Amino acid sequence: MIICQCNVITEQDFESVVVDLLSDAPDQTLTPGRVIRALNARRQCSGCLPALNNMIDGCKKRCGNENCPRKAMQATLQADPNTLEANTLEEGEFV
Repeated sequence: MIICQCNVITEQDFESVVVDLLSDAPDQTLTPGRVIRALNARRQCSGCLPALNNMIDGCKKRCGNENCPRKAMQATLQADPNTLEANTLEEGEFV
């Protein structure tokens, strides 16, 4: 779903950046402006700010415990480093 109409940024785009930024330092103060800049975009109408603030709060809560999607991915890769290789397509293969 598109959250930022001005820059055509989806919920997944925002969440991915928020999780990446929080995985580096979970206790940091993360602002919507910083997230938007990390996507190489500029705040225009500010209509996306309430949704982005809610997303930041939700991700902060999840990244502070075992439900963090980043932690789950890291645990999977540590358990089986070939996970990504098994899920990649060979050259010429189609989905």
